[in-house]
Amino acid sequence: PQRRKSVTVGTILKPISKWAGFGVLAMGVPLGAALPDLPFAESLFPELRPYLEAVVEQGEGATLGGLTVEERSGDADVARSQRGPSVRFFGRFTGSYEMREDIDNVTRADVASNLTVTQPLYRWGNLKRQVEIADKQVDLAELNQERSVTRDLYEARQAYLYLLLNRERVA
Repeated sequence: PQRRKSVTVGTILKPISKWAGFGVLAMGVPLGAALPDLPFAESLFPELRPYLEAVVEQGEGATLGGLTVEERSGDADVARSQRGPSVRFFGRFTGSYEMREDIDNVTRADVASNLTVTQPLYRWGNLKRQVEIADKQVDLAELNQERSVTRDLYEARQAYLYLLLNRERVA
């Protein structure tokens, strides 16, 4: 079953009040106290939002994280497929034609084929555990992707605010 989550701007740009309870010492708020609803930089500077959307869609964290999630999803599919039967077919055709005067001119051919069907019966829960581990690795890859995109957004916001501060200093 496909459980793929896609990281979008709406899922990443969350209100900061979600993190209330963690407290921020740098803001002078004691630990455990609720944070006020603080605006993100893009709510104060709307021209920043297209850049943040580009970071979410094309940034390094989104791209590499998406590839990692795809890879882990493939590993989970492989783990699930190992629980079912497997079919293997092998076929070989060989032929020869000899043109000699001392024997009749005929084609000699040989056909060999093999069909194998295997079904794992019981491996002391190894197959079930492999599927569970693969599913957990997919979940971990999705969390890592979200964390990477969140870090990229933080860096983009910070760079934009530094740009504005430097413009103020120059002006």
